[in-house]
Formats: sequence, structure tokens, C-alpha cells
Amino acid sequence: MENTRGPENNINIDKAYNKAKEVLSSAIDLNDFGDIYKDVNADLRYVESMEKLFEETMAKDPEELRNIYKLSTILEAIVVEEGELANWFGENATTIVPSRFDDIRNGIDCIVEFDEGENSASHLALGIDTVAGSEIHRKIERIKKDIEEGHLSEIKYFSSDTLGIKGKKINIPRVIIGADRKHIYDLIELWLNNKKKELAEHHMQIQILKEIKIQLEAFIKYAENMGQIELANIYRKTLVMIKDIIKSKHATGDMLEKMEEDEVYQSIVEYATFISEQGLES
Repeated sequence: MENTRGPENNINIDKAYNKAKEVLSSAIDLNDFGDIYKDVNADLRYVESMEKLFEETMAKDPEELRNIYKLSTILEAIVVEEGELANWFGENATTIVPSRFDDIRNGIDCIVEFDEGENSASHLALGIDTVAGSEIHRKIERIKKDIEEGHLSEIKYFSSDTLGIKGKKINIPRVIIGADRKHIYDLIELWLNNKKKELAEHHMQIQILKEIKIQLEAFIKYAENMGQIELANIYRKTLVMIKDIIKSKHATGDMLEKMEEDEVYQSIVEYATFISEQGLES
């Protein structure tokens, strides 16, 4: 019987997934923090138990859900790799793969470090999502809850070559970025075929930056409404950098059109707009 499922017919998802796991194997290693923390072994056991649970759950999940997980992992790896190689986040940005502990416990899939010079740097924590719907809502609600409680995201196992430090990093602004399957398949095809020029010019970099921008604007308003002025200022500082990066890009009409038709982008815009309206309430 002819397979008519869609663009994945021409994409080797497992090949891309294995490549993604290789890219993400550069994650910060908990074992390097034994001189700082006494509970590293406990955290390693936590990761091991959660990984086992994920594997058991995936084994029972239908193929559709397994593919969604794989696509999310692949997008995460592409953002990590192209974010730096193709300067998706600007020339002064470095992408860092967080420890598996911080990925699972704190929902942080990628850290973007912006080198500000003179031994100074700012950081942005990214959560990767490929599903337009409840997952995005749940993750954004988690960010809102952090704001209400007076803190931003925390990374327990943090390491920065730029700053020459390692340990805990607190109050890192976090946002959700993502794309729908149609556009991820397009990225995967280019990525597997090592199409560097096309990846460097891909609309996804504009989409991601726009997703970040609209969330930062929304979280500023929400933090101010919650009386969390310090947190609003952290978001505002990051927003200035993101706006500058967007200005440095040359977004074509075609790039913007593809961005606007992405279902995940549209969902993020909708949730951010709703949060902004909440932030304007007295």
C-alpha cells in the first residue's frame, strides 16, 4: 500500500536523530562538578531513573508521538549547531548544551551565551518545542509561575569558558522556541545533506528570534504587573540584545511569509499576546 503520510517519506528521521544525539553529547557533564557539589551522584541517579522512565514510555507510545520527540531533539541539535556555526544568534553568541539534569529538571534544552566583552556575558535559556498546542501552553505557564514566585530559571550545572566559571547560575530568562513539522523536515533535509549556505540563510533563524522577542516583551509586562521589577529589567536587557540581532539580519519577504505560516510560531504569538494582555490589567 502506498505511504502518503507526508514529507517524512523522504527524510531519514532515525539518521537525523542519531546525528542529533551526537551533537547533544557535548552536554555539560555532571561528573565535572564533584569539587562543587556533594550530591552529584544523587543527581546522576535521578537522571538515570528519568531516562529509564522516558525509554519505557516511548516504547509504549504510538509511532506518531515517538516521532514528535525525535523531531524536537533534532530541532534542538540544529539550533545548537547552526546557532553558532551560522550565527543564528549573532556573531557574539555561543550555544551551550546544558547537563541532562538541567534539561530534565529545569526544562532547559539550550543556553545561548552572549559575549559582552571585558569578561562579561549574558545568558538566555531556551526550551525547544515542536507541538502547537498544550505543551507550549504548559511550558509558558511554568515560566509565568516562576515570575510570580519572584525568580527566573536556574541552571545547577553551569559552565562558561567565556567567564571562566562553573557552578549554579540563577535568574536566567527562559523562553520557548519551536517550529512545526513541515519546516523541521525542511531543516532536516538541509542538515543531513550539509547544505551550509541554505542553513545560514534559512528563515528559521528569523522565526526563532521573533519568537524570543515577542515572549520577552510579554514577560516584561507580566513581571511588571506582578510587581517583579528586577525580573522585568532582566528580560528588558535581553530584549535589547535580541532586537539588535534582528536588525542585523536581512529578512526577506519569503522568509517572513514562511515564518507566518508556521503553526508553532502562531501558537507562541497567541500565548504571548494573551500574557501581554494580562500584563496590562490593573
